[in-house]
Amino acid sequence: MKQLKHRDLSVLRFLLRFCLVTLVSSLTAFYAKKKLFGRKKKYPPGPWGLPVVGILPFLDAGNPASKVLELSKTYGPVFGGYLGGLYTVFLNDYDIIMEAFGRKNDVMSDRPQILPFIHYSRGQGVAGSFYHNNWKENRKFVMTSLNKFGVGKPVGHIADILETEIDYFLRDIDRRGKEHDIGGMVMMFSGNVMLQFMLGIRFDYSDTETQSYLDKLAELFALADPANPCVLFDFLRHLPYTSNRRFIGYCDEIMSEFTEVQLQKKLDALQMNRNSGLVDYYVSKFGDKETGELSPAHSKNLQHLVNDLLAAGTDTTTANTLWLLLCVIKYPEVQRNIQAEIDSVVGTARPPRLADRERLPYTEAVGCESRRYCLAGPFSVPHSATTDTDIHGYFVPKGSMVIANAWAVSRNPELFPDPEQFKPERFLTKDGKLKLDEKVLGVTFGFGRRTCAGRHLATAEMFLILTNLLYEYNLKIEGGPDSVKLVPERGLATRPHPYKIIFEPRNNSL
Repeated sequence: MKQLKHRDLSVLRFLLRFCLVTLVSSLTAFYAKKKLFGRKKKYPPGPWGLPVVGILPFLDAGNPASKVLELSKTYGPVFGGYLGGLYTVFLNDYDIIMEAFGRKNDVMSDRPQILPFIHYSRGQGVAGSFYHNNWKENRKFVMTSLNKFGVGKPVGHIADILETEIDYFLRDIDRRGKEHDIGGMVMMFSGNVMLQFMLGIRFDYSDTETQSYLDKLAELFALADPANPCVLFDFLRHLPYTSNRRFIGYCDEIMSEFTEVQLQKKLDALQMNRNSGLVDYYVSKFGDKETGELSPAHSKNLQHLVNDLLAAGTDTTTANTLWLLLCVIKYPEVQRNIQAEIDSVVGTARPPRLADRERLPYTEAVGCESRRYCLAGPFSVPHSATTDTDIHGYFVPKGSMVIANAWAVSRNPELFPDPEQFKPERFLTKDGKLKLDEKVLGVTFGFGRRTCAGRHLATAEMFLILTNLLYEYNLKIEGGPDSVKLVPERGLATRPHPYKIIFEPRNNSL
């Protein structure tokens, strides 16, 4: 042993510690399962898992939500099992999901104690907040702010932000040339919208430093898949070169080097009673009436709120937009129909604006169908039970992770006939008017009391990008429509694999 080098000793200590942690985790999971199923309660049925990992190996790494839907055909629409050491219940039916998440009390309004919520959100903010950490107050504030600044309306502060940003976006498309991957540009567009709404700032599309932070944000979402072992086994952060350590490192970088820095710049330059965005509004409500100074608690809450909203309002919107553009490339007849509607309603003298949305029902229907057909979140953001409860007659213990399988809802032929076909017409009435469907909003933006607060902002962004691009260009891809594969990358918000768009100018564009 004396001959071992210091590095060898470090490795040996690490391996011993790893074995000890694994043994303790195994015994803990075994004891928990024995205690859980030893009670005289009617628990959800489900497969028996393996030691330590539970049912993780039975979930398809490429599309775990699809595998969960398959398992539901054996065990029923509600089934449970261990993901690592965390007991998890999967809901695969829309009515049951709404029964669980739509109830008036908040028993299903918590978030589970897993990596994304512990280390990125710190249990704060809105989307990632634990139930006891001012979630209700923060959500009410964000909803009030969005309404105050005109989200969902064709005119107002947010409409001005969106329509100014789309002009910057199009200029950069033109600058980059005929063919390129616009994933980073779409994320910069959404990031700029959120940053302008919150802080009154934006960054140029050539700003590589800001793009780097947004790329790391995308990487966080890719790692945050609830079926990813790094999410479930927090002890892995003590191992070198693991996804857990990379996740935590990115969290710290984004929080301390970007959002906190930009927020402090905003607070230092704050003009009292200006109320030009979320931060101004927050200070006017919770800061000192004369100086605007925030208490330490309110200051820390605002930091987490800005960080949380930047993530929630950027990555998922980007993923949905990239799927939408890929769908209209794969189905060129749909693309031509959108362009015909734009030409007929808007004309060729100006680009589409938010005020045109109500007069473009087919275009809106394509957006709805894209969000159903290519889910950016096959699993909705996980919930957690705040107390012992029941779902559909089954006992669900306090602290259980509860996951709504949005993929199962989107592929239910009783809700969406011919679910494997891309049919925008399913969202149109016989006389061609848009037929809004709460179910498709649910599969995109979550179900019940914790549905996405910014869903109307997200759909407005997608509408502007789609219509303005199709007003100016025909969108194509090398190899043609048949070469398009609608296969997702893995993550909490799943994106298509990177692709390059060929931008072919239209003859009737300005």
